[in-house]
Amino acid sequence: MDIKGLRTKLGLSQQDLAVILGISLTTLRYWEYGTTKPSRMAREKLQKFLKRQGIDDEELNRWAKIR
Repeated sequence: MDIKGLRTKLGLSQQDLAVILGISLTTLRYWEYGTTKPSRMAREKLQKFLKRQGIDDEELNRWAKIR
């Protein structure tokens, strides 16, 4: 599952997730379009947030391969 899929699964808009992660909307859009990929620190922050939202370890492991 990609970042957009995870975001959609949680019912968040791009703006919502960008605010939660403390990144710009443009940065999140670049991630979703595949223009850029999250830095290691950003991936870790996103993974922690997703885990708090109940995304299971298997999904997180699949997501973590999006590098």
